[in-house]
Amino acid sequence: MVRADTPGARAAFEGWLSEQVAALSTVDFDELGSDPLARLRGEQLGEALLVTGLEGRTDAAFRALNVQRDLLIEVAPVPWILLGHHQGLVDLQQVAPDFCDLVSVHVTVMALPDEPLRRRELAWMSINAHSGVFSRVQMIGVDAAATPVGDRYGEMAAVLERVRELRVAGDLAGALRSIEALRSSLRASESDVALFEHAELLNAMGQLGGARELLDQWWIAARRDPGMAPSAMARGARLLGEVMHGLGDLAGARRLLEHALERQIAADAGEKTDGTAASHHALGSVLHTQGDLVGARRHLERSLEIASSIFGTDVHASAAAPLHELGGVLRAQGDLEGARRHLERSLEIKAEIFGTQIHASVAASLHELASVLATQGDLEGARRHLEHSLEIDVEVFGTEVHPSVAISLHELAGVVEKQGDLEGARRRLERSLEIKAEVYGTQLHPEVAASLHSLASVRRGQGDLEGARRHLERSLKIKAEVFGTEVHPDVAVSLHELAGVLAAQGDLDGASRHLERSLQINQQIFGATAHIFVAITLRSMAGVMTAQGDLDRATETYERALIVALGVHGTPDNTWTCMTEVRFADLLLKRGQPARAQQLLEHAHPILLRAFGPANAWAMEASRLLRFVSGASSRSNESGEMG
Repeated sequence: MVRADTPGARAAFEGWLSEQVAALSTVDFDELGSDPLARLRGEQLGEALLVTGLEGRTDAAFRALNVQRDLLIEVAPVPWILLGHHQGLVDLQQVAPDFCDLVSVHVTVMALPDEPLRRRELAWMSINAHSGVFSRVQMIGVDAAATPVGDRYGEMAAVLERVRELRVAGDLAGALRSIEALRSSLRASESDVALFEHAELLNAMGQLGGARELLDQWWIAARRDPGMAPSAMARGARLLGEVMHGLGDLAGARRLLEHALERQIAADAGEKTDGTAASHHALGSVLHTQGDLVGARRHLERSLEIASSIFGTDVHASAAAPLHELGGVLRAQGDLEGARRHLERSLEIKAEIFGTQIHASVAASLHELASVLATQGDLEGARRHLEHSLEIDVEVFGTEVHPSVAISLHELAGVVEKQGDLEGARRRLERSLEIKAEVYGTQLHPEVAASLHSLASVRRGQGDLEGARRHLERSLKIKAEVFGTEVHPDVAVSLHELAGVLAAQGDLDGASRHLERSLQINQQIFGATAHIFVAITLRSMAGVMTAQGDLDRATETYERALIVALGVHGTPDNTWTCMTEVRFADLLLKRGQPARAQQLLEHAHPILLRAFGPANAWAMEASRLLRFVSGASSRSNESGEMG
């Protein structure tokens, strides 16, 4: 396999090779099509076979090489030379891994404008070397100028490999320094081979604005490159959509990811591939954030179906990922048992795939499962899972200074806070903040803002309302700067929390203003009635209205919150709706409407008991109010009989 990233480099290599090999057979990849065996059977081949035009291929053609590999070795028992640009070779390795097991990439060549092809030693191994038909490696020297330009690209490849190693190790700041140094060293005549990888890294670090800028550059260049493979275009669109998702442009992300899915399906010629599964997964994730839980579930289940079909089993990383995400969707739908089953199955698959629990992906599923357990009220179980997740991450990455460790510490602080250990929660959040600052190299990061937000909640629980307010205002400033706009779900969440602090300080008007702004943002992002965040904000607004004595508006707002929740979940039989019914019932009792209150409580109480158990605060409050309304009803009946 020979990498040549420019048409000039490819032409120069072909010219040189034709001089070195007297009887060279050349075939364009388009000629091989989706049935290379039929094309080559009976062909009188020379000493070697040069395959060109990889940059114009389809994934279906690549898969044919995988399927027909052993027969191709018999039909064409000569050394194969595959010539293409970087992305074409990478895609080949991804789509046809079995075929590539018998091929080694040995060289990169490049022709600069007005300069000859430079010297480079090319290790040329036949595709069937491992079969014993050819057992030697032939060395070919490129006779021209003295400086090995191929080494230049080899150096670049080594840097990019080092960047990937640093990412896996969690040293994102180090990876960023390496890739920035590489890109700054590129000459004007050299293609920016690291641009896409730089964008991926910035996305992983949460530097979404920078990632977006680079991807916009990549997108322009890719659209001008006639040799850019359709699957590479789909991959680029998918990453850009994920960045837009992170930036809060959910409508734009959805449009682009729908486009990426269409591109991927076209590139795959209607066949089921990993790329199609990944595209369904990414789109399902955006729909999840938009609150379209039904749509999210449909795409994630499709991703799971495709992955299972491709590999003949769900025991594969491509199946474990959508199972993990589906767990989050089911949790949002209130199906906690379903969420738990999906996450536990994801964990089983990962343990089987990796042969160990000591893997970052296992830690991630333990983390998500802990969230389900916490929602079910099993705080001790949630704590155990998070602590196990932390242990795995530290062992995998060899350090505590890693984004996954920081995020798990953050979540563990939330569980510890619910257990009443506010000081323990504060310590973990402050450590999480320290790690994030070191990993990301800046305070201007969404994860830093998230920890400040949670730290504000702890401060509020400790009675430090002014400290809580300062942390939330700092969190809001970071989010506005990182996202470049106030119209983002995370901004709405912090405005909501700040409203709670203001209400606790007695500033009900300020609380009302912040909740109204939070509602406006949520409705602008998600639509007027289509997301649980809208329902949550309406419920909080009703609570403030009750405190202000505006019981008519509070009643109307609770009713609106229940209608929105029904639209989101499709049924009133979920824990969020039931918790809202308990609050609403309390208001109705204050207003002297026990019949409606009793109706709500009789619906909510058994569901809360099943979900959380009798010791849960919501279940206990429902029981108390139900006893009160039942007692009031009995007293009323007794009074009527005596009269």
